[in-house]
Amino acid sequence: MKVKIKRLIAFFIDLFGLAVIIFYPITFLYLMIHNSFFQNIGVKILSLIGIIIYAICFIKKDSLIGYESIGKKIMGLKICFKDNSKVMDKKILINRNIETAMDFPLYILHVLVNNSTSGDEKYNIKVIEKKASIL
Repeated sequence: MKVKIKRLIAFFIDLFGLAVIIFYPITFLYLMIHNSFFQNIGVKILSLIGIIIYAICFIKKDSLIGYESIGKKIMGLKICFKDNSKVMDKKILINRNIETAMDFPLYILHVLVNNSTSGDEKYNIKVIEKKASIL
């Protein structure tokens, strides 16, 4: 499978995986306050909290567990500099995701055409397949 397709699959795993992890507990809390006096304000507060937590986690997705997102780990991808040295600075990964989020609507097009995003270009980063180890 090409790296571009694996990268897009990893992106959607992260996108929907985080949504389930974050919004499942929020939905549970919503159901708990559904019949209470504070229903309207409670739903608005819970929604806002969920969106903020989701945005923070999505921007930090490559630095939450190691140096790749869960989707990239599942798809066997790694993030490295263009000289093939592994990115070991979480701040660079976060800044890369912030930069990429700025042109989010074009993300799929950027990956399919160039296998890179604006964040990749700005921070001199590429996403490649991990080498399979021989057992």
